[in-house]
Amino acid sequence: MQNWREENLQEADGIIVGANQDFERFLPWWWHQYSFHNAYPVTFVDFGMSERARLWCALRGEVRILNLPENFVAPIQAVDPTLLLLWKKMYKDNGWNSRREWFKKPFALLQTPYARTIWIDLDCEVRGDLSPLFSLCDSLGGIAVTPLNQDSQQKLLECHLRLPEEQIYSSGVIVYRRHIPPINEWAERSFHENVEFFGDQDILSRVLYERKTVVSPLPDSYHDTATNDPKNVIIQHWGGKEGKQHILKMIQKMSASFPDLRELLLD
Repeated sequence: MQNWREENLQEADGIIVGANQDFERFLPWWWHQYSFHNAYPVTFVDFGMSERARLWCALRGEVRILNLPENFVAPIQAVDPTLLLLWKKMYKDNGWNSRREWFKKPFALLQTPYARTIWIDLDCEVRGDLSPLFSLCDSLGGIAVTPLNQDSQQKLLECHLRLPEEQIYSSGVIVYRRHIPPINEWAERSFHENVEFFGDQDILSRVLYERKTVVSPLPDSYHDTATNDPKNVIIQHWGGKEGKQHILKMIQKMSASFPDLRELLLD
């Protein structure tokens, strides 16, 4: 039965997400929003979840565990001091403690059992049908992502953190075909070169640039990072500390009507 299921998944479209113990409390909220509009199979990648969260995920989809060395991400002390100053100029104090989890993402994408996959960060609110996205990875490059806005691109250029002709893409939502070379190289370089890049999306962007990969842009409505909550958005990405606080407020507000949203919410 397992072989039959695996063979069928290999021809299917599906969703993949990842969580560790810090973010597993968003899982019921994410699932509630996603499953209201979609029925694609979901693979949950374990970045270090609790046993309780793993069991919760196993009732709703497949769970895959990452086996990576605990210390594969270089500590801040190992970063070149000049580069570190540029990071601090660009990012202030945001994200320092998240780097160890960010660089696990490409390895999670490699875990997909689906022919065409949508990776979605757990802080993304799914508000509608995702089916139009899958065909975006049928193009030559096999991948669709969202470029950062022009202000961010310009700041990165001024901080010497991107090349003049390079585009930096967000890795919050990624549509891709299984086994495409850029994902494999992204994982390999994330393992060996993370001391040279602030986050996983910086390495992904460099790989796509150097390989001259044909990238399909996601429609704006399928990965919106603004915080003005527009009504026509299908995937709203609530990034950063403020975004996470907003999600927790939504969970608290919605849990009166949907008590299951508090299932993994830690006090």
